[in-house]
Amino acid sequence: MAETILFVDDDANFLASLRRSLRGLDIETEPDPALALEKVSARGRYAVIVADMRMPGVDGIRLLATAARKSPETVRIMLTGHPDMSTAIDAVNKGQVYRFLTKPCSTVALKETLDAALIQHRLRVEAPDAELRQEPGEPGKTPLGLGRLVGQSRKMRDIFALTRQLAAVDTTVLITGESGTGKELIAEALHTLGPRAQKPLIRVNCSALAPSLLESELFGHVRGAFTGAVKDTVGRFQAAQGGTLFLDEIGDIPQSVQIRLLRFLEQKEYERVGDHATIRADVRVVAATNVNLLHKVREGLFREDLYYRLRVVEIALPPLRERAEDIPLLVEHFVRHFGGKFGKSISGVSGDMLALFLRYPWPGNVRELKHALEHAAVLCQDGTITSAHLPPELADFAQSRGFDPLHPAAGGPGRGDLLEALNRTDWNKAKAARMLGVSRSTLYRKLLEYHITRFPG
Repeated sequence: MAETILFVDDDANFLASLRRSLRGLDIETEPDPALALEKVSARGRYAVIVADMRMPGVDGIRLLATAARKSPETVRIMLTGHPDMSTAIDAVNKGQVYRFLTKPCSTVALKETLDAALIQHRLRVEAPDAELRQEPGEPGKTPLGLGRLVGQSRKMRDIFALTRQLAAVDTTVLITGESGTGKELIAEALHTLGPRAQKPLIRVNCSALAPSLLESELFGHVRGAFTGAVKDTVGRFQAAQGGTLFLDEIGDIPQSVQIRLLRFLEQKEYERVGDHATIRADVRVVAATNVNLLHKVREGLFREDLYYRLRVVEIALPPLRERAEDIPLLVEHFVRHFGGKFGKSISGVSGDMLALFLRYPWPGNVRELKHALEHAAVLCQDGTITSAHLPPELADFAQSRGFDPLHPAAGGPGRGDLLEALNRTDWNKAKAARMLGVSRSTLYRKLLEYHITRFPG
């Protein structure tokens, strides 16, 4: 389906410059606001409409209001070249427009805004009411992602495809990735999309249990096995019979447990602590870690044979900073979720905040983004989330970098602009250069200047 962007501005020279700088996008331009109003009234189904706030005859506010009534899924952006922007700001805060741009605005800022707006439009078309709408006949698969995972980037689509494939295969899977990337949600999808879905999914955080307790927790114990063992206790393996056992933070298990886990993976049997009777179990094991297990193997802290038993297939989750194109999608998802949870009518985040989110490094990944938006949703009374609602670490980041999303630093794109463009184009340098509005030679020079490589170190 075509995603047409309509630009309405009585400045013909400005529209001509847009046609030159936005090649590759499906755009229409209209210098006559009255004719634009007729187009919107007749057709309506534009993905994005960008209109100047002040035009003769029909102003931008009226035009965008008509678009909202005709086609609610259309994303509306207001342009203003006037110093008094209170009307535009008020329209954003009331949710009447997605964001406003001040003229003149850079090509980078304009493309960034349009890219985010097109993602917003897809969200409104594909899932206007449901938080995660399932497709008929495919439980757990949604237009937004897989199960409770949200993402449409190339990296995440590949991971979703691999997860669906592995769900049907009864093999051990090792999920790797930084904290907050969604490892537990992948384990959940592997279980719910597979033949064991009607059986238990038992979760164990190996780092949350003392080493002396972990063995008993996993395999169970009999009365008298140790001081305090006053009755027989079922372990997690027995509780997961027929289903899936998810072992999170597997790198933290002690050597004694490693040996017993290896035996189970090889023979599908174990003994409870303090008992000699062998128990057979039908349990799929899925493990996860946020550390480099191979380094632990080399240091003698993790058994090599267990490592390869666990890592029959690995699903490596990327950090959020490496799939920045998913941030607008995640923001929309969490804003809708927390707006409903707190009973607030929150239309989204301001364009400036979305630009900030795209450049922030997110050391806590999706979990940090979720908590940041929960914090903002608590403080936002209704309307749009703005800088006033940010948690301290994001506010400090914006202040320390002198962040200005509409005007990149003089001298061309900075390090943050480069990384953002590269991540959003999966490191396709030609596409990144076009997104930034620079030549490829300039892009390469900037990469050398900032010592940027895809695989640092």
